[in-house]
Amino acid sequence: TPSHTPVDFFKSPDVGDENFTRTTVDQTTSTWPRAAIDGQENVHIIYNTNASTNSDPAQNFMCYRRSTDKGKTWEAEKIFTNTAFDGSYPLGGGGDSYAIAARDNNVVVLYGEYPNSRALYRKSTDNGVTWSGPRLAFNVVYSGVDTLLYDADSIRITTDTVLASGEQFEVIIDSEGAAHFVFSLT
Repeated sequence: TPSHTPVDFFKSPDVGDENFTRTTVDQTTSTWPRAAIDGQENVHIIYNTNASTNSDPAQNFMCYRRSTDKGKTWEAEKIFTNTAFDGSYPLGGGGDSYAIAARDNNVVVLYGEYPNSRALYRKSTDNGVTWSGPRLAFNVVYSGVDTLLYDADSIRITTDTVLASGEQFEVIIDSEGAAHFVFSLT
C-alpha cells in the first residue's frame, strides 16, 4: 500500500513471487494506509482522508475498508473519526496517528484523538463486520501540572506540561483475543 493518493493494494501469488496485482482501495484524498489480515484472510485497511484543503486536524478522517476476497474488491468506507458511521465521532489526530491489528476473528484499530490527546480504540470480534464504539485506551491525567522536577541549592524547576498520547501507535492481539497497545507519550 503506497503512502499517497490513491491507496492501492498490491498482492502476489506467493512469497518471493514478483508478479503483483494491483487494486485501488480509495481514490479520494486518502494517505498513510495501514493493513492487517485476519484469520479468515480478510484484508483490513485504515487510512487518513482530509475533507478540506487546509491542514486542520478537525478535517482529517480515519477511515476503514475491508476486503473479503483477498483484496480483489473492497467494501464501502467506514469513517471512525469526526462524522463517524455509528454516531460516535471523536476527532482524529490526522495522518499516521493510528494502527491496526487482526488475529482470528478479532480486528482492533487504535488511534489518537485531537485536541484532547487521548488514545482511543475500536474492536471487531466478527472480522470487521460490526465495531464497538470508541473506547478509551489512554486518558490525559492532569496530576502532573506544576510538579516539582528538580530542587537543589535553592533552584526549583516546575512544569506545566501535561503528559499526553503522542503520534506513534501500535497494537497487537494475543492468542486470547486481548488487545495490547503501545504508543508514545508527549
